[in-house]
Amino acid sequence: MTLRKIVSAGFSTLAVSAWMFTLPATGHAADTTKAAAQSAAEPKGLEDHIKNLHTQLAITPDEEPAWATFVQTMRTNATSAEAAAKTAHEAIGTASAPEIMKSYADLAHQRGQDLESLASAFATLYNTFPAAQKQAADQSFRENGHGGMGGGHGHH
Repeated sequence: MTLRKIVSAGFSTLAVSAWMFTLPATGHAADTTKAAAQSAAEPKGLEDHIKNLHTQLAITPDEEPAWATFVQTMRTNATSAEAAAKTAHEAIGTASAPEIMKSYADLAHQRGQDLESLASAFATLYNTFPAAQKQAADQSFRENGHGGMGGGHGHH
């Protein structure tokens, strides 16, 4: 396999990974990766994920404004991750090895910023929850091994 093919495959993996980690996980890591790949290809997957998370967190009408901000952050992050990965992928044909490595670093940096904004939006939402709902969310996120912000290390 040529370096170009390896790097190209790497960018595709990074694109899905960057996008996936902008979403709260809702299942086994393999299921989450599959769902992220499908969702990256079709917006319906993201919308299904949002709907399921809304149900899982038992969002009430009073929590809807904070929920809407959180959801918009997820959508924005997914769009920016996909665009950044596409731009980086397109540059591979003319980029030098150091430029390619810099692209990887830039994608990781963007992912970090996206996760920071998602964590902030989620904290705002979480702070609207009454104690029992916070406890249920905490327990769900612990059991799912994803901390609610992605990473998919366990069950949904």
